[in-house]
Amino acid sequence: MAELSTNSAIQAATASHQAGRWSEAEALYRQVLQAEPNHTDAMNLLGVLLGEQGRYEAAVDLIGRAVAANPLVAEYHANLGETYRRMGKLEPAEASLRQALELNPLHAEAQNNLGLVLKSRGLADQAIAAFSEAAKIRPDFVLAYNNLGIAWSEKREFEKALSALKKSLELNPDQADVYANVGACLTWMKELPEAIEACRKAISINPRFAEAHNNLGACLRMLGQYAEAADEGAKAIELQPSYSGAYSNLGDTLLHQGQIEKAIPLYRRAIELEPEYEETHKQLGTAYFLQGDLPRGFAEYEWRLTGDKAVIDSNIPQPRWDGGDLKGKTILLHGEQGFGDVIQTARYVPLVAAKHGKIVIGCYPELLRLFADLPYVEKITRIGETAPPFDVYCPFMSLPLAFGTTLLSIPAYVPYLQPKPELVQLWSQRLGPRNGKMRVALAWAGRAEHDNDRNRSIRLNQLECLKDIPGVSFYSLQKGPPRAQIADSAFAGRLIDWTADLNDFVDTAALLANLDLLIAVDTSVAHLAGALGKAVWILLPTPPDWRWMLHRTDSPWYPTVRLFRQKRAGEWGEPISELCHALSMAGQQRAPVV
Repeated sequence: MAELSTNSAIQAATASHQAGRWSEAEALYRQVLQAEPNHTDAMNLLGVLLGEQGRYEAAVDLIGRAVAANPLVAEYHANLGETYRRMGKLEPAEASLRQALELNPLHAEAQNNLGLVLKSRGLADQAIAAFSEAAKIRPDFVLAYNNLGIAWSEKREFEKALSALKKSLELNPDQADVYANVGACLTWMKELPEAIEACRKAISINPRFAEAHNNLGACLRMLGQYAEAADEGAKAIELQPSYSGAYSNLGDTLLHQGQIEKAIPLYRRAIELEPEYEETHKQLGTAYFLQGDLPRGFAEYEWRLTGDKAVIDSNIPQPRWDGGDLKGKTILLHGEQGFGDVIQTARYVPLVAAKHGKIVIGCYPELLRLFADLPYVEKITRIGETAPPFDVYCPFMSLPLAFGTTLLSIPAYVPYLQPKPELVQLWSQRLGPRNGKMRVALAWAGRAEHDNDRNRSIRLNQLECLKDIPGVSFYSLQKGPPRAQIADSAFAGRLIDWTADLNDFVDTAALLANLDLLIAVDTSVAHLAGALGKAVWILLPTPPDWRWMLHRTDSPWYPTVRLFRQKRAGEWGEPISELCHALSMAGQQRAPVV
């Protein structure tokens, strides 16, 4: 083949390659190589083509031959590195890409692909630096900005992620995947209307974009628009039947609608498709809990101890306790969930002690004084401090599984926590005489960081019907920013607020000991009251947290709890009205409030 015809064949092959006519391009590349077996450009380009088709071994052979024949061409090293990356061979991929950049530091594609390798290796900061350098080298590099946005979002740096993703869209607004990434960031930021807009934009560009339909469904679910959320989830499954996340998200939507029997098969299908995804296992566990199936629920809930969130557990080299005899051993019990979860499962400490071992506890600073008087405990340390030597460990929330807990075997004796008598006496003196009034505490909001806080917390003014009930004095146990609602509420001047003097749960327990009733949303102080054996009325959203199950007005975990449930998600009027009526009757009759 003459030089002119070789060049013509390469040009024709490249044009066919770029147009997606792969068979035609391959035939032309091979025609060149048949005539000129050492034509390194043909080797390289044919290797790239085969790599794009997933024919990696042949691709590596061809591009490797080009590199061996002409090792000073940065493009060859870059293409070899990208092929290795697609194969999942990250070490040779990184080596080839760095060689390409040594030969040509301004090779933007090599920088971008190096960023992908580094991200896959878990080197997030180095990946971000590589993507940033790629965009600096080539300011119109759309893909580099998208990759930079994804990398920032995986670090939960969502403002920086959005900045990079929006730059990518400025350069090319016709990118459905980038709009979907914007929607995901906004979802994490709880900017749900804006997230929905981004997802809809992605779908308008690509109506068959299953991930965008799935993400849209998740956002709609978070806003309580369950029917439309279910439609979007079903559409995602229709478009991509092997998409495990779509089954899981649709399961979540049905779970929120109370359709537990329909949600469970969806979670199981998601697990079949992606067996190691911990979030789906946890959601399946939640479904079992809501049905009252505690053994299967706690078995699935153990998956919370896998993945990125299990930092405390993964750093403990000792074996996890399986519930066996502890004679001659020391066990570490540690917290890794919220305050309420640890308070709820502290009831198991005497049962652990009955296994004949020594107990040390690692817990949050806010719980140290509360747990200091727990029987059978050798030592209590703060989480993060070095614990005394121990042989085995168990997270508090794994204790129900270790003891094979069922609805009938929950250790529900109360109180299992005690306030400090001297503090109880101090609060008694501060409260003064009752004057015949019932003393009722209020807590209307949990931590804003909680995943479900949007649904579980209310505003103080939503409890306005309580304020004029005769014979009742009201005390605030609300901590944090929602405390500021008192001044502008119907309770201003009527709700006594001493929370500035409540430094930890011991102080709160001592005040609670002097009160008759706590009215609260589902937050840690409700668990504290239940553990102290105090009467507590809890307002629950739909769906409720797993431990409250469905339909019950009582709790097998706390004998002194009474539950007031939403009948429809997001609608608080009916349960609050029922609660106000119940308090009015209790106040009139001076009847027990449990």
